[in-house]
Amino acid sequence: MSTWHKVRRLTKAGPRRRGRRSGDDVLTRAEHDAKNDALLQQMRAEWAMLRSDLATFRGDMVERLGKVEGEITGIKGQIDGIKGQIDGLKGEVEGLRHSLTSTQWLVASALGLLALFSQVPSIISAYRFPPAGSAASARSAAPTVSRILAAGAIETAAGPVHRDGVAQAPEGRCDNPAP
Repeated sequence: MSTWHKVRRLTKAGPRRRGRRSGDDVLTRAEHDAKNDALLQQMRAEWAMLRSDLATFRGDMVERLGKVEGEITGIKGQIDGIKGQIDGLKGEVEGLRHSLTSTQWLVASALGLLALFSQVPSIISAYRFPPAGSAASARSAAPTVSRILAAGAIETAAGPVHRDGVAQAPEGRCDNPAP
């Protein structure tokens, strides 16, 4: 029911007839002021309770926001620490890159020197022996013919050689009999 109906003590569904007023329907000014004062006091009490609840809520929110700000500051510090670690790792990676580059240069230099030193005998022999157009070089360039004998010896153009590298006599004149 609305306040008007409560004050008038009427039901919403009840019909109202015109021109007829009963003594019960009329409120005196003192009764009306007393009811308004009671409602006003009740509203003031409710407002005071709401103010105290809002003050408590505001204090709780300030405390919670302070905690959240502290946690955010802590997270920012952790992020800065992680950034520092990442920068340190970048420095380590750069150091490893330079180290690998140096190692590659060292290995390439060692392989170059090895290739150079392995070719020194051929360079020396090229200067020690006559040039390619002479008869001596044609004789030394002749292929060597080898065949393996049954007794384990190898026969070359210079004569038979045993597996141990010991020269053997030709086949008909063997000083040691075969086992």
